[in-house]
Amino acid sequence: MTAKTPPSFASMVRDNGPITLGAARAYARKLPANQQKHPCCACYRVRCPTNGCCCKGKCVGLSCHLTLGSCLWYCWPWMCACTSTDNPGTYNCSDLKGNTYNLVNVLEGGKWAFFSENVAMTSKGDDLEVGCYFD
Repeated sequence: MTAKTPPSFASMVRDNGPITLGAARAYARKLPANQQKHPCCACYRVRCPTNGCCCKGKCVGLSCHLTLGSCLWYCWPWMCACTSTDNPGTYNCSDLKGNTYNLVNVLEGGKWAFFSENVAMTSKGDDLEVGCYFD
């Protein structure tokens, strides 16, 4: 019996699989600088991860994104995140309720992963799992 090779990060992303914030940031850091930024404007399908509690891997809606300077508006016009100086290829923000939001470039072709959690009490940090994908 041969051991099964774990899937690569890119194949997990292509298949809308479960990834962590730490793995996504590590991938985004390795992208060339010209591919770390979000395009000026784009519309994406919103997909649930395959390990999600519902609609596993399915498209659940659309999201239009607009970049103005270093600020990315997504789920237009409700959410805004700024480029992260500590994590290239990542846009992040937090609100007054203790919620953090991270949008990370996870595929050179322009697929983004969305991560969110409330950090008022505790944080999963780099172990936080993807909430949805934009492709």
